[in-house]
Amino acid sequence: MLALETHLGSPHDPRQRFSHAARLADDEAQRYPSDAFDSLNAWGMHHYYVPASLGGKLHRLDRLGALMRTVSRRDLTVSISHAVTLLGAAGVWLAGDPALQRSVADRILGGERVSLGLTERAHGGDLLAVETQAEWRDGTYVLNGEKWLINGMSRNMLGTVFVRTAPEGGPRGFSLFLYDKRASAAGLTNLPPISTLGVRGADISGLRFDNAAVPETARIGAPGSGLETVLKILQVTRTLCGSLSLGAAETCLAVTLAFAARREVLGKTVLEIPHSRRLITEAWADLLICDSLTEWALRAFQTVPQQGSVHAAVVKYLVPHLCERLIGQLAVVLGARSYLRDEDGVGIFQKMMRDNLLIGLFDGSSVVNLHSLSLQLRSLMRSWPAAPGQDEAGLAIADLRTAQPDFNWTGLALSASGEDALMRALYASLDALETWARQQDTHASADLCAVARRLRHAAARLSEQVTALTQAQINHSAPVLFDLARHYCLLSAASALLLNWRANREHVQTAACLRSADMLLLLLSRLDDHLSGAGNALPERVYAAALAALQARARLGDGLGLMPADFVTPMFPAPIAA
Repeated sequence: MLALETHLGSPHDPRQRFSHAARLADDEAQRYPSDAFDSLNAWGMHHYYVPASLGGKLHRLDRLGALMRTVSRRDLTVSISHAVTLLGAAGVWLAGDPALQRSVADRILGGERVSLGLTERAHGGDLLAVETQAEWRDGTYVLNGEKWLINGMSRNMLGTVFVRTAPEGGPRGFSLFLYDKRASAAGLTNLPPISTLGVRGADISGLRFDNAAVPETARIGAPGSGLETVLKILQVTRTLCGSLSLGAAETCLAVTLAFAARREVLGKTVLEIPHSRRLITEAWADLLICDSLTEWALRAFQTVPQQGSVHAAVVKYLVPHLCERLIGQLAVVLGARSYLRDEDGVGIFQKMMRDNLLIGLFDGSSVVNLHSLSLQLRSLMRSWPAAPGQDEAGLAIADLRTAQPDFNWTGLALSASGEDALMRALYASLDALETWARQQDTHASADLCAVARRLRHAAARLSEQVTALTQAQINHSAPVLFDLARHYCLLSAASALLLNWRANREHVQTAACLRSADMLLLLLSRLDDHLSGAGNALPERVYAAALAALQARARLGDGLGLMPADFVTPMFPAPIAA
């Protein structure tokens, strides 16, 4: 990851394409970032969207997530628009025949980008209501309809499109096709770009199909398999969205920390004001929570891909949501400067804040993901809590020393069938936490045991409430379902954090925050607060210890995530002032 960071150059040098100044200039002009794409391709970023078996460099999703996060720290417009190729090609990697896979791989490796046409103006993300259709006529498929609000659709020459192939629709009434504008130019019309609040230089547009002919060989998978294919590939892309939000949040935290250290108010720096210190350290805690969850979920795809429907919904709801909240909390510290577009050293904040709002909307909104998770809650509860000793899978996924196989797209499943290695480990991890806390001679020991008990109570309460659900509540998507799904997400984050703590805290290179009782107390207390809404203050020593650790990481330029650069991805080359 250091190689990519080095290639991007210093964000503080306006001569660099990926500097804050250059990225803000493109945003102000609503300019498509072609030069940034060329730079990423020159480094070879596009190779990571193609499986290694087809000549690319995509081995593991956590590695790809780290690269996407690195680019996102500079500009979400670029990272989202460049990575759309993975979304567009994923259906081919999962369900395409070998010839189609080879053809698409070669074109991506040659520098072409691929779009995915899912949504329509009248139906949004309701895939079963899609009207764009493909009819079989005289040995070819003829496409008619319109796709709208699609990233890169008017500029990219290659794309996949989700269409109705059976008039009656239904789960087997849709298929996925590859289209090539060069081959079907007569039947394709680009729609004009749409103005957006964030990612202002992106090509958010659409495409109209008017009797556009595509050959049978362009169909991806069996007839009628389109919905299944799309639902599976979205598990991957939704989880990777966590990396996008993390990159934006990390930059916002770095900018705020640097500002608070140098800005003086009434004879003291903003960083010396207790309320500001608390806001900054709580924001960092939320960032670490999101980092822990996203990293675990991306690693899980290599070993338990069949559980991806659960982990993707958890990450796609919780991480963008918490990142939005923490960025908003940091905006309080920045004050008026969070609203300024060209303030030296701070202007990138408002761009990141606007751009990040999109992450919670595309590839399935918060409501979509909570609803998806709610439909599996009863089956998940039937296999939870796990019997003693059934946390090995979760621990192995978290352990950074554990070798992982390459990701296999065909391992994805529509449902987790009641299995979740993450939540299965929660009770065992809470037991381990209490045992460890009692052995520590620290001020945090009693508080750690108390927060462990509260989390255990929240988990037991969730199980009781899910068990008590009626079929009518499930059938009618009762509001309580969304509340329970949200609690499941927060408890999943607690489990991921504890698994990372158990598996990695003794590593020499592991971030010190996993070995600090006060840091662990801060992180778990944040999750407890999100569950209960209490927002109780912790002893001042906890915030002081967290701030000292954050400043140390910033001075080293070692990244502000859970793991230091050697494990995940480095921070900016230029150290942040502390």
